[in-house]
Amino acid sequence: MSKRLYTAAVMQLRAKALEELAIIERLLGDPRTTSEELMAHARELVLNENAITALEGYVGPQYDPPPQAPAPSPPPAEEPPVDEDPLPAAEPPNPVDPEKSPTYHDSAAPSAETYREKLLRRSHERLLEDEAAAKATTPKKKKKKTKTKKKND
Repeated sequence: MSKRLYTAAVMQLRAKALEELAIIERLLGDPRTTSEELMAHARELVLNENAITALEGYVGPQYDPPPQAPAPSPPPAEEPPVDEDPLPAAEPPNPVDPEKSPTYHDSAAPSAETYREKLLRRSHERLLEDEAAAKATTPKKKKKKTKTKKKND
């Protein structure tokens, strides 16, 4: 078997497997699909995939030999002993200037709301808006005028 024939067979099997997969996806969206139809296409899909696996397993190594493992590397040479002296102290990083960094200023501001506080405030505002809207849409009840008797002196 030539390499081109092998490649052509594998590509045709992949095309048939993809075709069966597309048919299965279409059938799954159709409410009129029977289980027998679905099983028949699933069998064809599995047959094509197994054929690809078999060809790649038995014939493929002839054309694509597995890569050779690299030669083992020699053991590392002994490292010189490490001094117990600590490293010199590093200088501390430059501090952030709040006036020059707007993001630092915003995050460090004492009046900045937390995320939870913002959510609570917004939900309270929405409740107030909903109540105001409900009051505006409900008709006002007319007050009955009661007649009061005037006293004659």
